[in-house]
Amino acid sequence: MTSRRPLLAGLGLLLTGSVLFAQPLPQPLVVVLIGPPASGKSTQAQYLNKKYKIPIIAIEDLVAEKLGRRQAGMDLKRNDPALDGLLRKHLEKMDLSRGFALDGYPATRAQAEYLGKLVREFKLPNPIVMQIHVPDRVAHQRSVKRGGRDDEPGIIAKRLREYHKEMDMLRSYYPEADIWTIDGTRPPKGVSATVRLLIQDRLEQ
Repeated sequence: MTSRRPLLAGLGLLLTGSVLFAQPLPQPLVVVLIGPPASGKSTQAQYLNKKYKIPIIAIEDLVAEKLGRRQAGMDLKRNDPALDGLLRKHLEKMDLSRGFALDGYPATRAQAEYLGKLVREFKLPNPIVMQIHVPDRVAHQRSVKRGGRDDEPGIIAKRLREYHKEMDMLRSYYPEADIWTIDGTRPPKGVSATVRLLIQDRLEQ
């Protein structure tokens, strides 16, 4: 799937040199970030937080907080219904005036339905899905170069399979109008510029 507005990627490059400062939001936003390993999701999450002060919720961090350790049971916990309760409790403690961005959730259709229930309950807008796309071979090369504990070839292959499964679910669940595909092979500043344009597009709707 390609972006519904191919010009955004090119226009985004014009904004690469823009100075980052927190901008006011006329309405809260709910952003779902998805991408394969080493696609740059964390970098773009940091951009959203710095540029718009949108709080970032990384499901990995919620699981770590609950379990007291980062690695145990991550594969199981990504589809565990208990994650729904963890997310709800976290949102109840947050200032949602700017909305929030999610990294690692939803991973299943049931979670997507639960997220829809939450945004309605908290009177927030429908999520916008930002897919940071890089080809599998690029994700694999970046992961190997990164050399972290989760960057062994077998683990990378498994995470790529899970990513494609999650992306298929999101495409089947969310309207095309709410899913944007961003070319993640570009430099991070170029990707951030496109993210900025997508945010502006949503705010102008």
